[in-house]
Amino acid sequence: MFSATMPPAVERLARKYLRNPVVVTIGTAGKPTELITQHVLMLKETEKMGRLQRLLNDLGDKTAIVFINTKKTVDSLSRQLDKSGYRVTTLHGGKTQEQREISLEGFRNKRFNVLVATDVAGHGIDIPDVAHVINFDMPSSIEMYTHCIGRTGRAGKTGVATTFLTHYDSHVFYDLKQMLIQSNSPVPPELARHEASKFKP
Repeated sequence: MFSATMPPAVERLARKYLRNPVVVTIGTAGKPTELITQHVLMLKETEKMGRLQRLLNDLGDKTAIVFINTKKTVDSLSRQLDKSGYRVTTLHGGKTQEQREISLEGFRNKRFNVLVATDVAGHGIDIPDVAHVINFDMPSSIEMYTHCIGRTGRAGKTGVATTFLTHYDSHVFYDLKQMLIQSNSPVPPELARHEASKFKP
């Protein structure tokens, strides 16, 4: 059994069905690698697109994965980016296996340098040399956040993860703040002093 994170439910499942399991931990379990520089930006929903475009403009010949929480938003955002001239492809659970493979192959061979995806691309997919992960939407849990940003900073290479945070994400403020502190990453002042970041929900 392999997992980048071991939430309590998975641990219980493992204990229930495995006899004398051996646990091998590489790095710190459930924590992002130190090779990832994490940036968290407190934004209004209306500011996200402009900020995303600025980050993508700075990519040069590098690649980025943009994570979004819904399939519908993946499709609409990728259309907007395509119209603006970005080389973009998509990946989400509404695509057939063949469509997913075509998207991933185009992204791997750099025909596309931006992959807009739901968290379906957050785990189990190895794409080498992803320079930047952008959480356009904050993932719904800290475990999913760890999976998503873990698409960069792989195989000894450094990477950048930028997360757009809004007040609608307050359910993860506490866990996110703790993770940023533990990984010596900057905590935005708006997050640090927000009431929801002070107590575990």
